[in-house]
Amino acid sequence: ADAKRIELTFEVSPDVPDLILTDSLRLRQVILNLLSNALKFTKDGEVSLRVKLLSRIDNDLEIYIEVEDTGIGIPGDRLDCIFEAFTQADCSTTRNFGGTGLGLTIAASLVELMGGRLAVESEVGRGSIFSFTVACQEAAEQDVSSVMPAGTESLLGMHVLIVDDNHTNLRILKAILDSVGARCVTAASGQEAIGYLDTLSSSSEVLDLIITDAHMPEMDGFMLAEKIKNNPTFCGQQIMMLSSSNLKGDLERCRKLGIASHMTKPVSRNELFSAILSQLPNRSKTSRTAKPTIANRVAPRRGLRILLAEDNHVNQMVASAYLQKLGVELSIADDGQIAVDMVAQGSFDIILMDVQMPNMDGLEATRILREKGVKTPIVALTAHALKGDAERCLQTGMDAYVSKPIDETILRETIEKLAEDLPWQELAEEVLPRPSVLEVPSTEESEEDTVKVLIIDDSSNYRKVLSRALTAPGIQVIGSASDGRSGLEAVEKLQPDVITLDIDMPTMDGIETLREIRARRLTTGVVIVSTKATRVTREALDLGVDRIVMKPDSGKSYHENIEFLSTELVSRVLELGRLKQHRAAPRTVGPFKVLVLDDSRFQRRQVCRYFKSRGIEAVEAESVTEAVEQLDSMSGADLLMVDLFLPEQDGLAMIRELRKRPEHMNGRIVIMSSENRQDEIIRCVESGADEYLMKPFDGETLFAKLRLVFGPSHPAFGEVDCA
Repeated sequence: ADAKRIELTFEVSPDVPDLILTDSLRLRQVILNLLSNALKFTKDGEVSLRVKLLSRIDNDLEIYIEVEDTGIGIPGDRLDCIFEAFTQADCSTTRNFGGTGLGLTIAASLVELMGGRLAVESEVGRGSIFSFTVACQEAAEQDVSSVMPAGTESLLGMHVLIVDDNHTNLRILKAILDSVGARCVTAASGQEAIGYLDTLSSSSEVLDLIITDAHMPEMDGFMLAEKIKNNPTFCGQQIMMLSSSNLKGDLERCRKLGIASHMTKPVSRNELFSAILSQLPNRSKTSRTAKPTIANRVAPRRGLRILLAEDNHVNQMVASAYLQKLGVELSIADDGQIAVDMVAQGSFDIILMDVQMPNMDGLEATRILREKGVKTPIVALTAHALKGDAERCLQTGMDAYVSKPIDETILRETIEKLAEDLPWQELAEEVLPRPSVLEVPSTEESEEDTVKVLIIDDSSNYRKVLSRALTAPGIQVIGSASDGRSGLEAVEKLQPDVITLDIDMPTMDGIETLREIRARRLTTGVVIVSTKATRVTREALDLGVDRIVMKPDSGKSYHENIEFLSTELVSRVLELGRLKQHRAAPRTVGPFKVLVLDDSRFQRRQVCRYFKSRGIEAVEAESVTEAVEQLDSMSGADLLMVDLFLPEQDGLAMIRELRKRPEHMNGRIVIMSSENRQDEIIRCVESGADEYLMKPFDGETLFAKLRLVFGPSHPAFGEVDCA
């Protein structure tokens, strides 16, 4: 959901018991399958999970569960057969989304085994609702006594402001807090929240807490928090940050702003109550002595590095969802042998090891690791609850034991206990900006032809992954650094051709580092290597980032990460290094050469007129074929203005080809597009564009962009009237 920027929400009616007795494994499998399908077939919008109580007779319950999405929908004439194996709404569904496979068929069968029926309502273009009922029993009184956090009753009358641009989230959070008697006010934007605070400032009312979404348009949660902290009336206001992503940079920004609580959405009722009681200890006697959660204690300090060895994809998804809430840095291995290899290549704080895996099981992998002297704590994960299993795992060298299906609370407590015993001083590695730090295979290329690379990333695991991925002819990794400040020292000392730069780092993040690199006029090329697109786009482009490569998601295995980065990153690094060398070569001084490629005659003429007002003659091209011919006759261009959407071939495909031949196109490239979408901008920079210009634009906007690309002192782009 985070990767697709889809809002994932869940809502449980207050009358649904906290604990029920049912087949939890089957129920979880059905819900995960429906959520997975909903996310797969939804491009934007939201996916919602809702749970309601239909009927109660004594302890016998009938629970209604539905998953609603805003996806592509299903035609009415296909609803009857959608639960048949490998059936799609139409052939384009498989082509565009990959199809449902056996998932819905299995889900329908499991629901029937639980005494229910899986139903679907759908409308093409508006989304779908999959629903089912399950018969179950309410757990006994003694089983639920510990479910509600101690002190929850003290939330009665608490004054809370909830800020979120998603109306579903606003409604759910308000309903949760209303259920314990809190007094809630909602705001759909940061500006609306500021307006409410202004109203409060002239009254005697006390606001206990602000709960805000981190990522909102115009004014996000961090900007709102900063405004509040800078307001003398509300500078001590308690703020809780909610985010649908789990960026390390978010945690660091929370720390800088003095925000004590950061939670990953969706949050359950009890998670929310526990976090509030922890943040507002005066509302609960028990919270005065409550132990801080692992997310608050570990993540701001570094980010716990966990390796999950598990061959089952569904179990990987479940464990990943639980672990993401803790703010950990997660890597996944598909079997024991891969886990052993990853431990040899990287550094981990805790290993979660499935006992039953193909190729090499968890017990054998543990034996090998212990024989190699690896002391990392290992937690056994097993579906067997037989007597003697725990003893067998511990005898093999494992440190703890968690039964499947995994209970989130037990998993969290197990990790928290092991984390307490970790030597934290060893987790924060020293910066290693020296050529001798990383073993790099020698190449036969001359020193002038070799692209020298510096890696700046706070994750030791990713530094090793990137170093391995960049083991290629023509590339030499000359050093690495774990934060921006030491990275800058390494840049000045080692003078690399290219830097791979992580965005979300403590102390000095990637954006600040990039800003300082440009301020010092260092000529190093910069490739942003990031897990998220949200912060990368506009700021990085304005500061002159050269390329962007998105890190693989955490669900990929170590070897998949290496393969992906070897393909994507190596080509970008070589391209930048050769481009830098080509630009540094002596060249004949001549007129500034511009080529404008656009299939719209009006647009071409308009852009050329802007250049003519600066005394610059621009050459026009209507198609890719004509543009290539013009570039040949011009012996390259200093600037290529290219339309993103061309009938013959899209602009990005052309750019990728041109960037492979710097002798053909060694100038700057600016994309022109009528779409202003984050994903499109990322695609353009990944492909080798230097800037992205939104149509329509005037001459003033054009040359402001070009001053960013070429520098404010470039003689062609001084401040003149370009009307």
